Amino acid sequence: ERLRIRAPGDRSFTLGPHVDGGSVERWEDEEYRRCYRDILCGDWERFDAWDATHRADARCDLYSLGLGLCTVFRSFQGWLSLSSSGKGMGALMVVPMLREATAFLMLRPFLRDVAPTSFCGANPGKTQDLFPEFHKAVMEGLVAVPDVRPGDSVWWHCDLVHAVEGTHGGAED
Repeated sequence: ERLRIRAPGDRSFTLGPHVDGGSVERWEDEEYRRCYRDILCGDWERFDAWDATHRADARCDLYSLGLGLCTVFRSFQGWLSLSSSGKGMGALMVVPMLREATAFLMLRPFLRDVAPTSFCGANPGKTQDLFPEFHKAVMEGLVAVPDVRPGDSVWWHCDLVHAVEGTHGGAED
């Protein structure tokens, strides 16, 4: 859907840790909430992130704010590399513990240290951003994807926490 070219040394294109597919909508939309039923019922270890039964009808953009949020269910997100990249070269980073990180994100707003009106940085019509004051433990799990070459592709689950390294320290765009 877009092409990103990042010159060596670039520090302007960064994406902090986040999960695409809406934010507060995960709790607000009844069908979306069903995707996380096991987590919200206290049985997070039964959560099957690969069960897409309720995802197609889930509304991940309840607010139509035009902020670039994808309004349809994407089973996977992907990236096709046009140049060599890897750790230290502006790489994609992920938290590879899908079930654990998803359970943490879904339950975090309900812990005692969170104000009743806060959903830990979840804002209507946007992606679910992660913030150190709420999500430090998950953010510490970010790892760079392995080295990729032109033509390689990387795919990740729609609930996977991901980010882009803040600096492109490589030699290619």
